[in-house]
Amino acid sequence: MGYVVSIIGGGSLYTLPLLQTLCSHGDGFPIDRILMYDNDKDRQRPRYMAAKILVKDMSPHTEVFEAESLEKAVKNVDYVLVQIRTGGLDMREADEKIPLLYGCVGQETCGAGGLMYGMRSIKDTLEITDAARRLSPGSWVINFSNPASVLAEAVRRYWDDGKIVYLCDMTVLMLDVFESVLGLQKGELRPRYFGLNHFGWFTNLYDKSGRDRLEELRKLLIQGDAVPAELKGDEDWVSTFRRLGRMLKDFDGYIPSTYLQYYYYPEEIVKSSDPQNTRAHIVKKTKEKRVENICSNIIHRSTTAGSGLGTNGSGKYIMDFIEATLHPDENREFLIPVKNGGAIPNLDRDATVEIPCIVSRDGVRKLFVGEVPHFYKGLIENQYASERLVVDGVLENDLDKCLKGFVLNRTIGDINTAKALLTDMLAQNKEWLPELYERSRRLLE
Repeated sequence: MGYVVSIIGGGSLYTLPLLQTLCSHGDGFPIDRILMYDNDKDRQRPRYMAAKILVKDMSPHTEVFEAESLEKAVKNVDYVLVQIRTGGLDMREADEKIPLLYGCVGQETCGAGGLMYGMRSIKDTLEITDAARRLSPGSWVINFSNPASVLAEAVRRYWDDGKIVYLCDMTVLMLDVFESVLGLQKGELRPRYFGLNHFGWFTNLYDKSGRDRLEELRKLLIQGDAVPAELKGDEDWVSTFRRLGRMLKDFDGYIPSTYLQYYYYPEEIVKSSDPQNTRAHIVKKTKEKRVENICSNIIHRSTTAGSGLGTNGSGKYIMDFIEATLHPDENREFLIPVKNGGAIPNLDRDATVEIPCIVSRDGVRKLFVGEVPHFYKGLIENQYASERLVVDGVLENDLDKCLKGFVLNRTIGDINTAKALLTDMLAQNKEWLPELYERSRRLLE
């Protein structure tokens, strides 16, 4: 007897590589049915048609269906995998471009762009979670949509459920890089980490012998010797790791997430950014077109061979998590955003913090972290307050709370800038946040 898997956001650029990964683990994770759903049916359609061919090639016993509604997609399933992007790439481009016009960081998950992306995604996220819990009460709901901190904060208001989880690949990617630089095998490092999603620090990095390699890695990062060969041709990654080295020079101690660059050096980031050529603009010109071509090739050839899809798949961290949920005593560690509940005693117990957790068939158990030093505590509390206020603002239709959330964010700060920026961004998001938009028109009076 196999499992039933629902993929919400089937029109994602990552759907086919994700299916590759899932189907390649058929011995330990046999799948009977895959249900795909996207509220943009036209966008999902070519992914679905290509997916049927891919799955037939890799896992002939598995059936793939295009669900007509969200309710049908999540009814009587074992796993709900959520990868939505409310507003699509067009709104991502707006999230990145508009803040830059006001001299603020323009990034899809950080700063004003990240806050607005989260704000317009809350309604969809709550609807998906509600449907999954009503129609498949015992299922795992695994959400890898961005921005995880904002969405997890919204969801925890309604469900305190160890089987509703948010996963992020950024810490996984950083660990892959660290292991490559240190000459270790993939998955060998056992991290200790605390913070919020895209806003945290590695405190220890233990290899399989139990030796902490953090200080050794710090020196390599500071020297600029921590960019793997496969990434040296990507200027974005090169500059990211260059700034990571600078962060370690400026602040002795833990290794920060690369996303902290947007909060440590916002003015520098803005000066080096081009509003007319944001990351979303590049993705639309390159990756999106490449995925469309791959789908077209698969459909035309009736096989994935020669389509350009490749063979590696993606989302291995998702498959690793799923495998951990299949066993009562697997007890594998993952870095996951969870309700604090005292794991970090000197932070708000209700805060959604990203920390090491143990995952098994029974759910997620967080590990005790201990108190964090004042510098990190101050940064975390400020960022959490910013995110919590915009969540409150959306759920309560309270524009004042949204504005306070923008003002608190380190990438914005100035009240007048926050007013103008929030007003402009809500005008672009009035389809998803109509009441807040109507109220925002009075902000600049």
